[in-house]
Amino acid sequence: MKRKASFFAAGALAALFLAWLVARPAESRARDDAIPLRISHFRPSIPATMQKARGSLERNLAQRGVAVQWNEFKATTDSILALSSGAIDLSVGGIEGGVAAIASGVPLRLVATGPHRAPKTGWYTALLVRENSSIRSLADLRGKKVGVGRGGFSEAILALAVQKGGYRYPQDIEPVYLSTADSTNAFRSR
Repeated sequence: MKRKASFFAAGALAALFLAWLVARPAESRARDDAIPLRISHFRPSIPATMQKARGSLERNLAQRGVAVQWNEFKATTDSILALSSGAIDLSVGGIEGGVAAIASGVPLRLVATGPHRAPKTGWYTALLVRENSSIRSLADLRGKKVGVGRGGFSEAILALAVQKGGYRYPQDIEPVYLSTADSTNAFRSR
């Protein structure tokens, strides 16, 4: 399975690179110096992290005059902001954040995505509440403030959980958008 994921990640990165290379102005492609390709990655993204660790993308693209620069982000929203501002060229991460950004009017394009099928979704996912919380079931989320990262996998999981509890997202809860650091502090302080 790891080999299949690694193969897919390499293929997705290659497809993204080709799309990027075609979209670059001709004068950029004609230069003799290495063209920088700035790619985001996330620690939870195992295929991208493995690709970076192996260094094979860098070696292969260096032969073609491209210098890969990896930029680590902790949240999809930070990567999307960097992408939309021109600070990076490609964002490797969850599709949820990209779709949310496009829906919000950010001028981005999804170039490739991988399969997202069971058992991946749900096995390593949880909604955390304090031990003494009154929340005991998904239905108990109604009317509550819930800390979540905007537009990423965690918000998609929260929306599904609220719906599974019989309610509408975001109408029946109050999402409070927090960074990873802020969410940790908020959880500890309550």
